[in-house]
Formats: sequence, structure tokens, C-alpha cells
Amino acid sequence: MSIVVFGSINMDMVTRTTRLPQAGETLSGHSFVTAPGGKGANQAVACARLGVATRMVGRVGSDGFGQELRTTLAAYGVDDTGVAITPGSSGVAAIAVDDVGENTIIVVPGANGAVGAEDLTRLAAALDGAQVLLLQLEVPLTAVIKAAELARARGVTVILDPAPAQPLPAELYRLVDVLTPNESEAAALVGFALDSDEALRRAARLLHERSGGRCCDQLGARRSLCARCRKRALRTKLFRRRRRHCRCRGCLQRRASGGALRGATTTGSRQQQGKRARWRY
Repeated sequence: MSIVVFGSINMDMVTRTTRLPQAGETLSGHSFVTAPGGKGANQAVACARLGVATRMVGRVGSDGFGQELRTTLAAYGVDDTGVAITPGSSGVAAIAVDDVGENTIIVVPGANGAVGAEDLTRLAAALDGAQVLLLQLEVPLTAVIKAAELARARGVTVILDPAPAQPLPAELYRLVDVLTPNESEAAALVGFALDSDEALRRAARLLHERSGGRCCDQLGARRSLCARCRKRALRTKLFRRRRRHCRCRGCLQRRASGGALRGATTTGSRQQQGKRARWRY
């Protein structure tokens, strides 16, 4: 069992402050940290921490962040031999968080924006013997589509986290086996608000029809919805660790970071053979 993650690698620069500044205003913050991130790297680490052989394919810059990002991936057991170095800046995210948890984020793609043909060549080699390819949308869309084509040609399962949300071409839907949008991403894909049970089911049905595969909407604190049977998982309480499934057991409510959730979904869906064991993740 092995997983390949093709996507973004960022350094998050997080400032905490009492409140977020208004336009033109300067505030004093009370803490600052840098933390390796990026949707692709986060998901790769999640898979590796669950004990699955995981390889990351992407790019970092030639700056100090680039070496730290590669070192961190390796420290968590991710194979970083597919990570190339691009002259210039690594991808960065400047994040401000206030005391009630509201935030503003500015993402500079940096090396992630340079992902292209050379990276796809490395990806093709990495896919030999792999079972799953995990994709996101923080690298150029043309590269994402080509990556999915390479995986499909080799019989590798393609899982797409459609974030940051953007319209997807029909050809990409057809290449994806599992689509995992959260509520806002699903709304952006279908073009209407998911403000009722019927809207949720309508969106799931539409996304399922577009892809022909499984679409599991991760709706955070509200619910999860599996497009295979269009049934919601019942609300659960995180600290009691209670879980309920839809009738096809294709979705699982879990309040967690997006990267950890996608990583666990990817790992559990391929590593375990029995349905009961498969979704225990």
C-alpha cells in the first residue's frame, strides 16, 4: 500500500492579535510562529502518520523555508525525493488570527506556481506501484488535470480535495474517483447555497452525476453527506467520540482539520479491506 500526494508545500506565518486590523491600521500582536503547511504537505503528513508509505511530489523554493519544509516532511516519514527546488521563494501563507478565532489569510504560491512538466515526469515514476493519488488545487490546474490522467492510465485511485474552491472542467470530474469538498467548496462547485437538507442532497446528486464516482461532502460541525446514497451522518460530539454512518458507510463525521481528514479518508479507504475496519479512521 502506498500513496502519492501531488500538490502544494507552504510555510505558514501565523500572527495572533487581539483583533484583526482595519484597512490602513497597525496593531501590536502577541505571538508569532512559522509552521510548515500547504494542503498537499498536510495531507502527506497525515497519511504518513497513519503508517502508510507516502511520497510527496511538488516544489519548494531555494530560500531558507524550502530546506525547512523538506526536512519537516522527512521527519514525519514522508518520502520527499519527489520534491524539487525552484529558484526563488517557497509558497507562503501570511495568517492573522484574532482572540475569537477569526482570521485573514494571504497566500503567495511561490514555488507551487511553478509546478509543471518536470514535476509530472517525477510523478509518473512515483505512481508505479502506488494505489492512491491525492490532489488539491493549490498548484496550477493544468498540472492537476494531467496528474489525474497519469494516475487513471495506471489504474491508480484519484482523490481530489477541491480547494481552494474554483470551477472545475468536466474532464477533471471524469478523472476523479473520490471528491471531498467541504460545505463552502461544494457550494462553489454547484453554484447555490447549501442552506437546507434538500439543497445538500441536490448538490450531492449533481456532483455525483458529474464525476460518476463517490462525492463525500465534509460539512464540518454540521454534518457529512455521502453522495452515493445522499444520506447524512448524524451529528456527533467530538469529545465523546461517537460516530454514526450513512447506510453505505461511505461517509464519516469527524471534526478535524481538512488535511488530517483527507489523509485519514485516503488511508482508510485503501488500507482496510472490511467495511467496518475501513471506516474506523
